[in-house]
Amino acid sequence: MHKFVSFFGLLAALTAMQGITSSAMASELVIGQINAQTGNGASLGKPLAMGAQVYVDRVNASGGIKNRKVRLISLDDQFKEKMTSELAEKLVADNGVVALINTLGAPNIDNLISSGFLNQHRIPVIGPLTNSTTARDRNNPYVFFVRAGLREEVNAMVKQVEILGFKKIGIFYQNDTSGLDGVNLITEALAAKGLQPLVKASYERQDFKADQASKIFQEAKPEVILTISIAAATSQLVRNLGRSISSGVMIIANSGNSADVLVKDLGADLARGLAIVQVMPSVSNGALPIVKEFLQDFAKYAPDGAVANAMSLEGYLSAKILFIAASRVKGELNRQSIYAAISKMQLLDLGGYRVDFSNSKRMGSVYAEVAVLTGAGKLSR
Repeated sequence: MHKFVSFFGLLAALTAMQGITSSAMASELVIGQINAQTGNGASLGKPLAMGAQVYVDRVNASGGIKNRKVRLISLDDQFKEKMTSELAEKLVADNGVVALINTLGAPNIDNLISSGFLNQHRIPVIGPLTNSTTARDRNNPYVFFVRAGLREEVNAMVKQVEILGFKKIGIFYQNDTSGLDGVNLITEALAAKGLQPLVKASYERQDFKADQASKIFQEAKPEVILTISIAAATSQLVRNLGRSISSGVMIIANSGNSADVLVKDLGADLARGLAIVQVMPSVSNGALPIVKEFLQDFAKYAPDGAVANAMSLEGYLSAKILFIAASRVKGELNRQSIYAAISKMQLLDLGGYRVDFSNSKRMGSVYAEVAVLTGAGKLSR
């Protein structure tokens, strides 16, 4: 009899424990973040992920969202689009994530769209870091691009070319859908100004080697090179060309080039004079409310020794947009209610940086301008 009672007592205890565990899991709001945390793409993926985690830590320190703690699961896809899809499926199946944020790379987000994953699971993706028109032109309702697109970046580049009067123009690009998209947009924008590219050269996404492209540019001698690249490849190009402010060639890079990574790779002197399109507020503009807020949270929650930059600010903004949407949900917090709340965001002022997703808009901002690296390694606009 004693054993019989003990068995049922144990069963009741296990059931109670299971209930507590289930209750604890139900009390969490789980968010997924998939991007490159290793390899060359990590110069973008790591600060993105860190910025988002900073905002999540801020939210949890204030009690969470609607009495639920937030768990951000960050996974490394190594910049490989197939892995992005595999990890996304795992997050949905194993963790019941309500949203994805800060995916990285045009092929990566494009794969989530074209595979049918987003439509099948009806899961919103906030803040993919890509400026490519390929993914944007698919007009998938579940993808909310925070930053301006490649067309806006290219227009800012070509406007600078026109102002400075350059005629001999080179294009350096990543040989993938995003890079080729950029080449087409640059060519179109130049044609509208009565210009055409003198030379084009690419590098492969798998290794980011710029040696062959460098030789092509050395022979063609363009006055300016417009890039659709990331910092790992751009640094190689600059180093190979022996480029300095006195060498005559100017480089205007797209926003995928992190200024602090370029300065770290090249040194302040060799990086000096490089122009980079900016699609986020400058983190040196502490007077801007969103930057002030971000820097305060970054100082409080980021790992020791971490340096705030435009990429970490972008990751922070994606998370902030998600949680503003979640706070506006009246009933249950789930994928559909969060999606509906983001879809209604109209001229949301985040503190000097506005986004608008109302009326089926899926590009929150059109802000893009060119800034130049100074000898102190800072961006001047």
